[in-house]
Amino acid sequence: MRKQTRPLALLLAALAVLWSGAAGARAAEPEEAVLADNESAYAAVTAYDPAGQWGPAFTLHLENRTEGTLRFELTMASAGGRMCDAPWSTSVLAGQQADSLMIWDREALAEAGVNYIQRAEAVLRVYDAESREDVFYGPVGWDAPVPEGAEGPAVQERTFDGGLERTALLDGKLSAAAVDYDLAGGDEGGPALTVYLENQSDKDAYFTAVDAAVDGAACDPCWGRLVGAGKTAYGVIQWRPEDLEKSGVSAVTEISLRVEAADLEGRMPSSIGKLVTLTVGQPGTGMPEPTPAPDAEAAESLPEPDPAVYGETEGNEYRNEYFGLTCALPEDWVVYSDEELAQLEQAALEGLRGTEMEAYADAFTASGLNHYALAAYSRDGASSVNVEVTYLPEVPAGAAVDELLDAALAQLDLAAQGPSLGWEDAVIEKATCVFGDGVERPCLRVQYADVSLGIRVPVYMKVAYLLQDGYALQITASSLLAEDGIDEIMGCFRVEQAL
Repeated sequence: MRKQTRPLALLLAALAVLWSGAAGARAAEPEEAVLADNESAYAAVTAYDPAGQWGPAFTLHLENRTEGTLRFELTMASAGGRMCDAPWSTSVLAGQQADSLMIWDREALAEAGVNYIQRAEAVLRVYDAESREDVFYGPVGWDAPVPEGAEGPAVQERTFDGGLERTALLDGKLSAAAVDYDLAGGDEGGPALTVYLENQSDKDAYFTAVDAAVDGAACDPCWGRLVGAGKTAYGVIQWRPEDLEKSGVSAVTEISLRVEAADLEGRMPSSIGKLVTLTVGQPGTGMPEPTPAPDAEAAESLPEPDPAVYGETEGNEYRNEYFGLTCALPEDWVVYSDEELAQLEQAALEGLRGTEMEAYADAFTASGLNHYALAAYSRDGASSVNVEVTYLPEVPAGAAVDELLDAALAQLDLAAQGPSLGWEDAVIEKATCVFGDGVERPCLRVQYADVSLGIRVPVYMKVAYLLQDGYALQITASSLLAEDGIDEIMGCFRVEQAL
């Protein structure tokens, strides 16, 4: 059971990094834009927040009019005709309605040259989660009001200072040009070539780089970029330092490559560029320096933790006077020792390594501001509970638990789409839970099939929060096979003071 709760272990740490608390006036709500409306499903954009925690966010109202679980997905997203990755998907149970946030990452928009969203387009697919049969599939689009104070065009071509002269790589209706080079700009610290892509055809096209060589040594960057019909995009072709080393490259002075493009309906490239050689450095410039390990600067900017926020455990009873919270677990439950909690915490923080939050992993480790206060599981391994406390320095003043739930729901929705968690048929939605004090509180309800071990294991969770003076306490109750066990776990908690 310990494994089933681990994915949520990163949730508070991720929120601490990603909650930007962006300031600024919010635009007026857009008129409801219906994306799909048939006998099986309904989807509409009902609200817009241009200053969301992580970036502009649209609220989608969804209805499942069938007798089975439906999966809603938006792909091929673009803003003002510029492709911009904004992956979104969620599930809605039979006969139910739900609201879900589609968040456009602020940094991804900037990298795409999008200053603000005025027109959004995507492909909407709605399908039965069990049979995979589509009940709706097609392109959709909607308008957004211009944010107050917005200046300049909604979308523009980016300017670069890398010194690379714009060079055509592919001409015609499917065109490509190299526009920037960075010796250590890749995700893994290797050379990165930025290209501008344009698809003037009426079909979606896939661009690839072939016959690539660095200083005469063949080295495939394994790059491809999908660009929708009538759309433009930026792409980054990257070479990993270890691949260059294996190819015997000790310095990067020239890059040669050919760009090809093919419409998705064809099997052969419909447009083939000439082999182009780019001079990107001077002899002796060497390889990029290794990315330095994050230091404790982030930790130094955070306050000293107050030990009282974590509470204390004695036997099977947990007490946290800071939050006014108590928990009495069944006597036959196994409670983690302080040493085991430290190991669990370290494993969770290691999950941030290799991501954009890597520096914060060191910051939290050094400061102790991300902490497991309680972890326990039942003797049969079918149920477990975690209590985690994290300092959220960027939480907007007066933020309510409901706002934290919205941010957590969006973060889990994104995480559930990836293969690393081993989740299938995930349903993540707002719900309520009742503590032992009889008070009904808002929470997240999570249901999915864990397939990480090669078998399907039903997992049920509820996640509840308490907020106090910039600290957030997260309670994660999990149960295998039966959902009833979650409510029994939540019933072990009581809040003895108004927060």
